Amino acid sequence: MINKNSWLSANFDKNLVSIIISLYNREGLIIETLYSVDNQSYRPIECIIVDDGSTDQSRLVVEEYISKYSGDVRFKYYYQNNKGAQAARNLGSRKARGGYFQYLDSDDILYKDKLTLQVQAFQKNTNIHGVYSDWKIGTKLKSKSVISDMAINKDSLINYITKGPLVNFSPLLTRYAINSIGPWNEKLTVNEELEYHIRFYCKEFKFCYVNYESGLYREHSGVRLNQNNSFKNLYYYFSHVEKLLRTSGLWTSAVGVVMSNQILFSVMHRRYKQKKLRLPLLLKALEYNKDVLPFQSSKVKIISLIFGKRIALKFWLLTLKYI
Repeated sequence: MINKNSWLSANFDKNLVSIIISLYNREGLIIETLYSVDNQSYRPIECIIVDDGSTDQSRLVVEEYISKYSGDVRFKYYYQNNKGAQAARNLGSRKARGGYFQYLDSDDILYKDKLTLQVQAFQKNTNIHGVYSDWKIGTKLKSKSVISDMAINKDSLINYITKGPLVNFSPLLTRYAINSIGPWNEKLTVNEELEYHIRFYCKEFKFCYVNYESGLYREHSGVRLNQNNSFKNLYYYFSHVEKLLRTSGLWTSAVGVVMSNQILFSVMHRRYKQKKLRLPLLLKALEYNKDVLPFQSSKVKIISLIFGKRIALKFWLLTLKYI
């Protein structure tokens, strides 16, 4: 059992930024990601690359890059059998020796002054534990800006759950905060970043915003990390987050309505596997909000009164057209 209060080493360099990259089958993209790390205007940096059991040539590509590299970034490569992105991030975090943590996926790119500007924000605001910025989404040739208006504090929780999450590379985080909230949840295969950031709300850590496009979330034909979506995974996510928020005293009826709407969106918009679990999800949505969309139908209400909620929701599912 991991002691979440001390899962990171006590030995670290407070000025060092540890960039932690989870890598899986990115032989054609990882080099540009590493270039963006080396191109950072901030120093000192270490870059920990954890290969989550790649089956392509990613390992050879990275090892060759490191062997020929002559700059001042401390690149380190580790390999693990395939356990998922969260396990890779946790291994990288345990290896990290920085006072600041920067998580980065192996297909994304950081812009030059991202770390410099965010570390400066920490230096000006000693009571914060995270700094986040805007980003771009697309390709190097064509991209669009994503403006972040999701301040991370307990008063903006509903806004964050509704509009979140921040893209993985947007926030720079303190080692203290990472150590306090504990490892990434390795059971999650959907909404893992949203759940991770919600834990910062639960601990009431303060964040600040820096007006800068921090990097590029690259769109490509490959599969993004953790696209293992199913209704089973969604059910676990909503149950887990509900427990987090209730335990922290942050659960309100308004949060319940937002979560109910998210469940409904997932059921209506996603052709996930394990469709039989749509019904338990909808029952959970109804638990959160008695006026959830299906029960705005007079037919569903009548069926519910005669046959019960489960039969009424089954009827609604049979008439559902995916959006």
